[in-house]
Amino acid sequence: MPAHKTYMELVNDAIDECKVSLDPLTSLNFASPPRTILYNLFKKWTNRAYRSILIDRNEWYFRKERTTVTIHPRLQLILPGPGIVSVGNVLEGTSSGVQFEVVAVHSTEDAELNLLTEYTVSVEYVGDPSEADNLILNEKFDRVSPSPTPELGSIKGRGRYSFHELVTGFDELDERSVYIQPTVATASSPSPGDLQAAPSLIALPVENWVGRFDAFNTPSGRPGYIVRTDDGLYDFYPRPNVPYDVSFSYTQDASSMTLYNDTPVLLDPMYDEKIMWGAIMSYADYDRNTQLYSRAKKEYDKWDYIMRRDSLPTITLGLHRFDKSC
Repeated sequence: MPAHKTYMELVNDAIDECKVSLDPLTSLNFASPPRTILYNLFKKWTNRAYRSILIDRNEWYFRKERTTVTIHPRLQLILPGPGIVSVGNVLEGTSSGVQFEVVAVHSTEDAELNLLTEYTVSVEYVGDPSEADNLILNEKFDRVSPSPTPELGSIKGRGRYSFHELVTGFDELDERSVYIQPTVATASSPSPGDLQAAPSLIALPVENWVGRFDAFNTPSGRPGYIVRTDDGLYDFYPRPNVPYDVSFSYTQDASSMTLYNDTPVLLDPMYDEKIMWGAIMSYADYDRNTQLYSRAKKEYDKWDYIMRRDSLPTITLGLHRFDKSC
């Protein structure tokens, strides 16, 4: 397979095709070129053409990826200030007596602007994981270790999950593809059900979630449902009480090229031509050059047809979900 052209090569090719009286950019002057305005416009047009291709269709094969992440139980804590709770702290509910160790801290926005600090933390429960159900909403918690401290803060709710935080380059989740792997990541004594494969999680609409599954005291365990909440985060039911490995497909983010040797990595190298002609179309529109625009669009449309033919799922009629004929 041929190698990708670099960002600099794509810009220089567009300049050359446009017959603009500019010298080719080099690795030495790409970041701060002479005659900055027109050079920077060509750089912007090239990047815009690349991003436009990526965001045109979420279904592009080259934007699809699959991964597995480990999710822990999460709690939302209210603290009097930042940096008070850190990884490795063991906390204990003052009323329930439930102990949990902080394994990650996730900063969240304090929407209430109430001078308190809210954090979502990933935790592992000390002892029997089923004790997670005994936690009480708004109960105070002490720090058991290190540096024992009474009533350090309070428990505001169960934490939710941001896949942008879990996966670099994440853009959009395919909610129909989420399932629990047949092993538990770090649970010391997984139940037999945790060692078996399971069907994909059922995606619930948020209106069916609120009031039925989002209460603090709903049972915890192996998740069977997933929902995208109104704040754009994700929640599970039952909520996990031990770490689980979760696999899912997702759409990759449409990143930009920045450095001279960056490449349009998500595309097949043969589509570099489409990026170049997209940049030329932008220049021709800027220069009001209808002849060049017509030529560039003809080439761009040719590559667009090839890409849509080869890089989108084939439309088929699927079987009814209850069809047992195969």
